[in-house]
Amino acid sequence: MDIKSDNKKYSIIDSDVFCWLNENKKKCDGICLKKFHADFVLKDLSKYKVGDEVLIDSILCHITQIGKKCFGTECNLFNKYKKPCKLKMGVAFAN
Repeated sequence: MDIKSDNKKYSIIDSDVFCWLNENKKKCDGICLKKFHADFVLKDLSKYKVGDEVLIDSILCHITQIGKKCFGTECNLFNKYKKPCKLKMGVAFAN
């Protein structure tokens, strides 16, 4: 197997959050639901932390960030539920 490691930045989404995103994308008016794009879908993303390495599709990814910014009151989804959506902690970033 050829393992590649490069300096490209990747976005990773938990598989359960990916399903939630796809179910809600068309019926919810959340900012990130329409904008967020994941490079990879990973089962049990919550078991990883910053600094961990994970091999995805022959690419060795180094986790650099867990979670993403929530737009808070700028987002209709946040205003509806008064809390961040599942994307806030259901994604990670790596290079």
